[in-house]
Amino acid sequence: MKIDIQKLCKKNKYTLILLAISIIIQTLISSIFPYLTKFIIDDILIKKTLHTLNKLSILIVFLIILNLSFNVLISYLCSKWTQDVIFSLRQEISQFFFNRIDTPKKNGLFINSILSDCELVGSQLLNILLNGLPNILLTVIYLIILLSLNKFLVLITFFLFPYFLLFHLLHQKKYSLSQRLYSHKKTLY
Repeated sequence: MKIDIQKLCKKNKYTLILLAISIIIQTLISSIFPYLTKFIIDDILIKKTLHTLNKLSILIVFLIILNLSFNVLISYLCSKWTQDVIFSLRQEISQFFFNRIDTPKKNGLFINSILSDCELVGSQLLNILLNGLPNILLTVIYLIILLSLNKFLVLITFFLFPYFLLFHLLHQKKYSLSQRLYSHKKTLY
């Protein structure tokens, strides 16, 4: 039996689309706060124009309330989507095994353990969605911000990153070996 993730996503596409839009909007709202902090420090505190801080504080409170509202909406949509996916998985698995006639007694225990695993599959899909989409979007937003600040430093960072990764991978084995040696030495004394 093969479970088709695309079919599950298409079945709940409206919830998934609304969830993706909400995550994108919430991520965009939360990426505004570093700019507001920079504006407060550079244009209000340093220039001592505190009268604009009152107007800006209203905007900040509005953005926080809007951000919290989207967080609640995202939580609700995530729960709905996860429960719909779990229900669909359980329905498919149940239909597959209940249509089989060969071993009905063995199928009961097997179905029970598989149906409990459906919750794990649903929660893992949700984790992928909740962690993947905002992180990709934030990476793109921060990359655009960094490129607007200093293109030369960003390019240097991109060229040096593979070397750093290679260095880390090469030295990771040595570090884990030294950690094990240290722990064995510690147990001997």
